[in-house]
Amino acid sequence: MASLGLDFLSYIASAFLSATFAGIPNGAEWGGFRSILISTDLAWLLSRTKYESKEITWIVWVAIPGTLPPLAWGLIELMVIHTEGSLELHSVGHMNHSAIYLGIILGAALSVALSIRRDVGFIKRLGLIFHPFYFLSASS
Repeated sequence: MASLGLDFLSYIASAFLSATFAGIPNGAEWGGFRSILISTDLAWLLSRTKYESKEITWIVWVAIPGTLPPLAWGLIELMVIHTEGSLELHSVGHMNHSAIYLGIILGAALSVALSIRRDVGFIKRLGLIFHPFYFLSASS
């Protein structure tokens, strides 16, 4: 368990050093460090809980469908009402951030699909296979 704490600490330390020597004016680099610090702290706290792997899988699974409404609205804005020139998730913003977020959700959907594919029925298995392909097609 101490090794896991050192892994998280080294990740935070590398982000801190990157922000320290980034050379971006007006301290804008510290916003990125703060984001890494918050997400790493969340991962560290989850690693210290007494949750079983099935419960952690459900936490990840809840985040995946939460991406579908902003993605659907972004596709409507892009392809139907033509108010955006590129696909942007309304909750995320800029197209580069949207692409990064979709890539993260793609990885999460694929990991959930691969980890619980044997424990679910045929209909749920089809849904699990559909999600990664949907996010892959949206992010490309």
